[in-house]
Amino acid sequence: MREGITNAVCHRDYADSGNVLVKIFDDRLEIWNPGSLPPGLTVDDLRKSHESKPRNKLIARAFFLIKYIEQFGTGTGRMINDCLEAGVPEPDFESRASTFRIIFRLATPPSGRFGRMGLNEQQLRVMQHISKGGQVRLGDLTKVFTLPKRTLQRALQELTKRGLLIKHGTGKSTWYETTK
Repeated sequence: MREGITNAVCHRDYADSGNVLVKIFDDRLEIWNPGSLPPGLTVDDLRKSHESKPRNKLIARAFFLIKYIEQFGTGTGRMINDCLEAGVPEPDFESRASTFRIIFRLATPPSGRFGRMGLNEQQLRVMQHISKGGQVRLGDLTKVFTLPKRTLQRALQELTKRGLLIKHGTGKSTWYETTK
């Protein structure tokens, strides 16, 4: 969220009299700022490596010097990674004619069978992550979560034993998928 607010301050359109807004709802947090994306940059571009085009170079430089910005052009990617690491959905980015909005959503509570199975926090997070794509490798999980590799292995083993995942392959070529 700090990264979202930092981006809102650095990239807002100061010619617009509107304010940077942080709206808190029961199921989400939204950060609004005046100004759309710079020409040539799309919302889809924000999900991959992209050039930084700060509207306010002096503010961006000041934030860089006080270490609120680590590297130009990496803020949205960091927001996505931080959300995945925390076990919450990736943020949504929306650009309209004169405003830009970031939406951080709460993790959806484990549905139906997951909630009743008594899974621990790591197992729930792994299931939530795998449910998005349907399959995963241990190496993928170690990049997403800051949990020890062995903890993730145990979570995958337990989820497989409980019938929530199916294990395919052996060794480094092992991957898991959700059961139907």
